[in-house]
Amino acid sequence: MQQQNLIKIRATQDGVSIVCDAQAPLIDLLSALNTRLQAHAQFYKNADLKLNLGSRVLQPEELISIRSMLEAFQLRLSSIICEEQALFGRFEQEYGCPVEVIPSDPVNGRPSAERAGVREPSSAMPSSPQSDGGSEETVIVRQPCRSDMSLSSSGNIVILGNVNPGAEVNADGDVIVMGVLRGNAHAGAAGNTSAVIIALTLDPNRIRIADRLALPPEDKDLGDPPPSDSSPEIAYIEGSQIIIEPYTGRFPVG
Repeated sequence: MQQQNLIKIRATQDGVSIVCDAQAPLIDLLSALNTRLQAHAQFYKNADLKLNLGSRVLQPEELISIRSMLEAFQLRLSSIICEEQALFGRFEQEYGCPVEVIPSDPVNGRPSAERAGVREPSSAMPSSPQSDGGSEETVIVRQPCRSDMSLSSSGNIVILGNVNPGAEVNADGDVIVMGVLRGNAHAGAAGNTSAVIIALTLDPNRIRIADRLALPPEDKDLGDPPPSDSSPEIAYIEGSQIIIEPYTGRFPVG
């Protein structure tokens, strides 16, 4: 696996999230992390950071190594995210025996020892709260998006600067760029065909909305600067294709 794929760095509303490959050796993870942080040191400086380990079981000395590297780049480890099974694996290493979890009582939320080991029906409790459609998060990135940077949001994402060639911006909602969009952008990544992409200048390598794709003309010279009199532009889905036109302050209807 290529080094850049071992670490994914995402900007979120609560700070920066680093997602680690679950299988890669620690030395490879540290090397990939060091490379990514060095390339964007000023962008991430003084940020709160969440470390997403997924299913990886981390040893105490490994966590110390990662924390030391983050502190060297003036980053603060605010929390660790992992799958439930990774916690079990860590406990099993410490205790030397398998670990079972006591299910919670669905009535009062307290652990029920009598029900330990009993699997709950999938319909016993909702898997997640239902959204009312008006609580989408909006991530605001107050920096340009440099090449090889990848940003994502489960809601909307607003970038106060340019998105350079090679950069990736993905959002389940809208993508708004207060600058020139020259990289790749994907709005409605979870399938929302009503999502839009807006930029002061749309000059992308590639844009997607939901499952639709738009590419620049084959004769386009990516080195050409945008026209000095260009106006904001919006990309949206109409029928089966992506339409790009001047943005007049109104979203497409329907």
